[in-house]
Amino acid sequence: APELLDGQTPTLQGLTFTDSNTLLLAAATPAVTVLYRVDLPTRQLTARAESREFVHLNSLRTRGNGEVWAASGVVSRGENIILRLDLDASFRTGSIVGAELYSFGKAGFSVAFADVDGVEHVFCQQWAPGSGAEPRLYVFRANDLRLDALPLKRLDLGRRIQDIAVSPADGLLYASRNAAQGESASRGWLESYDVRAIMAAPDGAAMAPVARHPHATEAAEGIAFRPGDGRLWGATEGLRKVADDWAYSAVWSTELALH
Repeated sequence: APELLDGQTPTLQGLTFTDSNTLLLAAATPAVTVLYRVDLPTRQLTARAESREFVHLNSLRTRGNGEVWAASGVVSRGENIILRLDLDASFRTGSIVGAELYSFGKAGFSVAFADVDGVEHVFCQQWAPGSGAEPRLYVFRANDLRLDALPLKRLDLGRRIQDIAVSPADGLLYASRNAAQGESASRGWLESYDVRAIMAAPDGAAMAPVARHPHATEAAEGIAFRPGDGRLWGATEGLRKVADDWAYSAVWSTELALH
């Protein structure tokens, strides 16, 4: 049975792999976020940490150097930030520990890394700013990211993208979207974008997906590629909306990125 937090069942959020056998998975209620470490061969939870300050951890991503970054809200400030997680301290103390790298203000967002011509870049995709402004994909050089950094460019991929991840197999940027671009009805989608086209596009350009596939449910959340086999894993938090059917609060995997 799912763990109850303050009497509530948490919904799944971001996920990433630290190696082919270890999954990090976040789950959250409005007040509490938990980060789990899962040993995949045994399907056992091997560690957990929680927080009432960092909310959701809606995007988790592992860098090429092994660091794990997260996108999260911060309760005390009402902002959304990128933080570099300290997994050893988090799991040792049972409380999520991380260092802030960048703030996106009120707009929720997700994080992915891509190596372009030997330089690691970080992509940060906004979900939907509350101010009415259109969300943007921010592109930075990963080693340049700091609180006062300016993006190399900002591009338009549309609204309601929950998470992004770059496939090591085909080098495409995949997006988990819980509403198709240009459609009013909610539907879950997995889309792919050409990273080189993103890097070549001028600031402000609108980017079209290379391909689009229906997601497992309409309530799409985090995605990640498992090292070794290249399968795309994704979390969902319901069938048609958040927490409407707990059978669909689940982690899925697919080979679509291999075709």
